[in-house]
Amino acid sequence: VLNSLRGEFATQSLTLLRPGGRFVEIGVREVRSAQEVATLAPGVRYEAFDLLEVYREKPEVIRGVLAQVVAALAAGQLRPIPHTVFPMQAAKQALQLMLQAKHTGKLVLSLAQPSPPHLHKNDGTRGRSTWIEQLEQTPVSRRRTVLTSLVREEIGRVLEAGADHGIAPRQRLFDLGFDSLMAVELRNRLSSALMCSLSTTLLFDYPTLEALVDHLYTVVPGLASEIPATAEPKPSASVLDAKKAALDQMSQAELEDLLAEKLRAIA
Repeated sequence: VLNSLRGEFATQSLTLLRPGGRFVEIGVREVRSAQEVATLAPGVRYEAFDLLEVYREKPEVIRGVLAQVVAALAAGQLRPIPHTVFPMQAAKQALQLMLQAKHTGKLVLSLAQPSPPHLHKNDGTRGRSTWIEQLEQTPVSRRRTVLTSLVREEIGRVLEAGADHGIAPRQRLFDLGFDSLMAVELRNRLSSALMCSLSTTLLFDYPTLEALVDHLYTVVPGLASEIPATAEPKPSASVLDAKKAALDQMSQAELEDLLAEKLRAIA
C-alpha cells in the first residue's frame, strides 16, 4: 500500500495487508509506531518516507523517478488514474462530490464550452420541458401525485440514492443528509425541469417533500390556474418545525446569506 492518508483511512489501508505485505507512508503526517503496526497488521513491513526531504537531499532521484513514470505512461505501460471531468459551470457539484468523498481518482474542471442543451419540442418553435409536457398530459386529479413522484426521484438523484429512496412526504430533507450545496443543486434542477424561477432559499422555506410540492404546484406555469383562489393557509406545525430544524443546522454565514436574500425579496 502506498499511502498518503491519515486517521481511520490509513488504519483501514494498513489492515488490508496480509503478513509479508509492505506499507509505504509518503504523507508523513501521521507516522505509526512499530508497536501500533504490529498490533494492527502483524507481519507487515512499515516504512515512512518524507519525499520533500528526499528531494532536498537527492533531487536527481525524484527527477529520475518522474522521468520513468512519464516514459511508462507514453509507452502505455501505465494507465492514468481514474478521473471525472466536470464543466466549470458544475464546479459546485464537483466540490460537493469531493466533500462527500464519493469520487474515485481525480476530479477535473474543464474550461471547454459545453454542448448546447437538447430541448424537447412540440410546436416546432419553442423548447418544452419534459416534466411540463408530462404534467399537461396528466389528468388534473393526478397531477399533484405525478409531480410528487418526479420531485422525489430528483431528490434521490441529488442524494445519489436512486429513485426508490422512500422519502416520506413530511420527512425533513436536511435530515436525509442535505447540505446548502445540495439544496442549491436541487433548486437548480427543479427550476430547469419546470422552466420557472425558484428562490435560492427554496429548501429552507419548504423543507419537506410535501411542502415543496405544494409550493411548486402553485408556481409552475399551467398548473397554478387549476387551483381555486383561496386564502393562503397558515403553515402547519410540522412545516414550522422542519423550517426551525433546517435553520438550526445552518452556519452563521449561511444564516446571514439567507437573511440577505429575504431582505432583497422584501425590497
